[in-house]
Order: sequence, then C-alpha cells, then structure tokens
Amino acid sequence: MIYTPTHHRRRFGWIRKLPSGRWQAHYKGADGKLRPAPNTFRTKGMAEQWLAGVEADLMRRNWSAPQRSSETVALWADRWLGSKLNLKT
Repeated sequence: MIYTPTHHRRRFGWIRKLPSGRWQAHYKGADGKLRPAPNTFRTKGMAEQWLAGVEADLMRRNWSAPQRSSETVALWADRWLGSKLNLKT
C-alpha cells in the first residue's frame, strides 16, 4: 500500500481552506507572533504567492508588523454614513 499524505508540511506559513471555499494564510512574523493575511484568497495558489512575498520580505529584512488602526468602528461608521447620500431611514 502506498502512503500518500493529505497534508504537506509547508516551509513557511500555514494555509487552510475555509468552509466558504476561500483560502486563509497565516505566518509567524519576525516578532514571533502568528499573523493572518489581511484578507482571504480565492485560490490556494494566490495564498501561496502572498506567503512567498511575506517570506521574501522577512528574508530581506524588509518586513514590518501590520499597524492597527486607531479608528474605531463607530468613527468609521459615522464617516461612512456621512459619505452616503439618499439612504432610506
């Protein structure tokens, strides 16, 4: 019987398929923290390409931790609603 693994160990990062069918990527940053990609991907290949770019940035020491926004959801919602005209209430 030939053993065929269903999971291949990645050299860098992790990719998983979500129930929606989209792909999610994670990686461990230079700071040692597990970080998700900022968005999900339509294909596994797109997630792999994104991870390859992050890995290259880390190797070139060109990586910086993603910054958290200081804007709250309430502030964003007020700004968004203010930009919409003719919304029915």
